[in-house]
Amino acid sequence: MNIIFSLIQHVQTWKSWEKGLLWAAVFIHLATAGIAISRRAWLTDDSIQYLLIADHIQQGNLSQTYAGEVLPDTQRTPGYPFFLILTGGIPWVIL
Repeated sequence: MNIIFSLIQHVQTWKSWEKGLLWAAVFIHLATAGIAISRRAWLTDDSIQYLLIADHIQQGNLSQTYAGEVLPDTQRTPGYPFFLILTGGIPWVIL
């Protein structure tokens, strides 16, 4: 908690243009992330596979779908799919 207060005190000593630059960087970062999410640019083949594994785990089996057939997964560990289940598969987590 002391780290947060010392950081706030440090930022309060900044000049106005430094604060403006910080806010501009935060805005650009959030805008870029928002655009990526709205265009689903964050969904790569790897992301889709992890989301499918998480969905299959919720149905009771650790598997992937290959050519329409559900087969046991031998490539991926279940750690990240379980994390996606716990977080609800929020795009910000996938990024």
